[in-house]
Amino acid sequence: MSTAKKPKETLKVSETAYAPLPHQNLMPQDLKLEESILGQIMIDTSAFKIANRILDSDCFYKNSHQTVWRACEKLNKKTQPIDLITVSGMIRKAGFLGEAEKIEQKKLSISAARKQNNLIKFGITPFQLVEMTNRVASAANLEYHCRMLYQLYLRRNALEEAEFVKQKALDMTEDIFETYDYVSKNFRSKNPQNVLTFKSMNQTMIDGAREPPARRMTGSLTHENSIIILFSDPGTGKSIFGMQIADAVSRGKGLWKNQEFQNSTEAKRTIIFDFEMEESELFGRYKKGEADAYAWHQNLFRSGINPDFIDFEDADTLITNEMQLVIEEQEPELVIVDNMTYISSESSDPKMAAKIMKKLLAIQKRSTNQMTILVIAHTPKRDPSLPIELRHLAGAKALSNFAKTILAISKSKLDPNLRYIKQLKVRQDIENYGEDNVIVCGIDKAETGRLEYQFRGFGRESEHLVTPDIEAQEPAILADCLEKHKSGKFSWRQLADYVKYEYGITMTYTTIFRKVKDYAFDALTETSEIKSENEILKAKKETRTKEAKAEKQAAEKKQPKAKVSK
Repeated sequence: MSTAKKPKETLKVSETAYAPLPHQNLMPQDLKLEESILGQIMIDTSAFKIANRILDSDCFYKNSHQTVWRACEKLNKKTQPIDLITVSGMIRKAGFLGEAEKIEQKKLSISAARKQNNLIKFGITPFQLVEMTNRVASAANLEYHCRMLYQLYLRRNALEEAEFVKQKALDMTEDIFETYDYVSKNFRSKNPQNVLTFKSMNQTMIDGAREPPARRMTGSLTHENSIIILFSDPGTGKSIFGMQIADAVSRGKGLWKNQEFQNSTEAKRTIIFDFEMEESELFGRYKKGEADAYAWHQNLFRSGINPDFIDFEDADTLITNEMQLVIEEQEPELVIVDNMTYISSESSDPKMAAKIMKKLLAIQKRSTNQMTILVIAHTPKRDPSLPIELRHLAGAKALSNFAKTILAISKSKLDPNLRYIKQLKVRQDIENYGEDNVIVCGIDKAETGRLEYQFRGFGRESEHLVTPDIEAQEPAILADCLEKHKSGKFSWRQLADYVKYEYGITMTYTTIFRKVKDYAFDALTETSEIKSENEILKAKKETRTKEAKAEKQAAEKKQPKAKVSK
């Protein structure tokens, strides 16, 4: 056994027992509030993560409270649990736990005296720690309490800065312009929740390793602690698939029996915000026989629109705010929003979908239980002969940046009941189901009464696409190309790329130029209208007549004149 001594735990301490008091003013503080917050942290395992987003050690007025906070910080960095026992142990190792003895009439060495003085200034007793936990009635309002404490810290900081600026302004040797520069740079409000973080890449890797990995819930299709978007054409059955995911996750089971779609997590508390269907429609979709309903798991809950709700003027804001309240109260681990279109369409603001996604992302980030949010969206009308892509998601640019995973569903040309599922964005796993390996399913009702996607296998997306009728599409394509070229924004070469990307048809730019000229004879002239078929034929006929006449005249000029005999 090694006899080496373990390094003693240390906690950084401030130089003074209390914050400086300019002119002996009583600084803004609330010691009871500080004790309540520390007590909540020691009785609730998730409380420190909430408080740590807002507070740091300087926010506590009393230095013994700063000692407790630093002990919690050290335990958090070591990924150890934070409770009354572990905090007491950390403070004891640092030498700050216990009652300091009076040092009068005692001769102590310099180091012992310093240790004794530090214990008086920064130490705390086990009884005081227990009293902190006894002051806590509930940890439900912890974030609000932390913001109250942070505001008191800002007031103290403002007083200290104001005193410093006052002294500099009274000092005639100081440059007053430098004083104003100091005020503009340093004397400003500080947001407790900074938008950006700043750390070295090595520290980033260390912190990343401490984060728990996002486990699979339905194979590589969905993961913990993520925002997922599922979209498809109207009438494809995306709500059926979303409900099937909810059922599987709430039971802690796989999506299908296939090993690729197994669940690596336990059963999760799940809430579906359903803005699509009424209760009677759900019963019809998930009933067994004539009267028996499908038996869902007790972990699965649904929240729908109140039938008595009629104030749709600010429905988007009202709905998202109430969703947040439900999530904070129920603390689900999976939330499904079906669908985004209902909420955002109630607003005249075209950017409402992005605002709602930001709100959902903030709710998800605030969660302490690895919560996942699955948002069901739609795609505008698209060409079924083209592969489904990220650009087909309604508001793709505004929404896709918020999601770690994006899934798409499309109908198959092979059978009206066949669907294929495709991965379009995968940040937490390997993209297994791209265009060369889509998931093929049939929609049918199981014996249990559940309407579901039944796994059929895998295939290529091209096998399920409708064969395009190029001849029928060509007039619309040429008209589109003519309009874009006349606008001056597209060259013929750029139009070739545009046609390939937008219509899935490969044509060289010379072919597009020739076809547009044939379709709209004067496409490159000042006239911008498209000729009718008869006008095009007439113009071609006139051109050929002129060309034939010109050729005849040229031939006659070339023929030698006949000699006249005397």
